[in-house]
Amino acid sequence: LATWKAVIDRLALFEKSMDRALLLPKPQVVYEGDDVELDKLSITKPDGTSLIDDLSLVLRSGDRLLIKGPSGVGKSTLLRAVAGIWPYSKGTVKLPKGKKVLFLSQKPYMPMGTLAQTICYPSPVSDDDGYLEKLLSDVGLEYLVPNLSTEDQWSLVLSLGEQQRIAFLRAVINRPDVIFMDEVTSTMDEPNEFKLYEMLKNELKESIIKSVGHRSTNEKQHN
Repeated sequence: LATWKAVIDRLALFEKSMDRALLLPKPQVVYEGDDVELDKLSITKPDGTSLIDDLSLVLRSGDRLLIKGPSGVGKSTLLRAVAGIWPYSKGTVKLPKGKKVLFLSQKPYMPMGTLAQTICYPSPVSDDDGYLEKLLSDVGLEYLVPNLSTEDQWSLVLSLGEQQRIAFLRAVINRPDVIFMDEVTSTMDEPNEFKLYEMLKNELKESIIKSVGHRSTNEKQHN
């Protein structure tokens, strides 16, 4: 009976928390036009402390924006607000209508399945194994080629640096029109970081790229 009551208490608290979450304000995300546009976007912490106030900007095809700043100023929170998942914000976010948008976090999502499925996610696996082999070789992961058809928990098998390189391959394969990247090279050395950004620039010349980063070397890869 005690165990049963504990389960019921947890579920009841969970349900109440979800109801409260649905009542929280959230930014208005609309899909129209061809550009990424933020109009008077203001973001606060849950306690009301202001992080970003009345931010307005427009990013057009081929623009690559770098967001820098000390820890805690709201860089990652800005990306969450743009995605529509940070409730403590107001303003309007416009994303291109009918275009592919991809968000890449510092720790990429690694679904269960074969390595090939993990690389191509959320798209189906490419029929051309040679293409995946070439991409792995391009980012220094050629030793993983024999494992393309192997099923495993890749989030536990691969290091964070390996996962971040796979995230770049995921962007190349899915060819999004807009990419939001949150410190996706945090565990890489500078030569590898430079090589991966160059790959992205060459493969996705017309894509809008919005990156959060700390290193001064990131500036060379953004305009």
